[in-house]
Amino acid sequence: MALVILPYQQKQRKLIILLVLILFLFGVVLFFGFGPGQQWVGSWFGLEPVASSTPKTIVEVDTDFFDDPRYKALRPFADEPIEPKNIGRDNPFAPY
Repeated sequence: MALVILPYQQKQRKLIILLVLILFLFGVVLFFGFGPGQQWVGSWFGLEPVASSTPKTIVEVDTDFFDDPRYKALRPFADEPIEPKNIGRDNPFAPY
């Protein structure tokens, strides 16, 4: 048995293929831009790229506090055992 495609189905199939191609080309243009000298696409909407809007700075961290005796005296709470307590109900979703 042969598959019969009606004329309106052929037209609908062509329109769907055309729509997919247009969306694909639109995505390519948005992803790659219009050319090497063009601005970032976000500038159309008033947005700026994060890399160009913030200056690059070097952050230096003072690590002298690691040598401080007060820091070395600190101990984690994991060394202290936690005693289990019988708090709450066995089934918190059960009616009273």
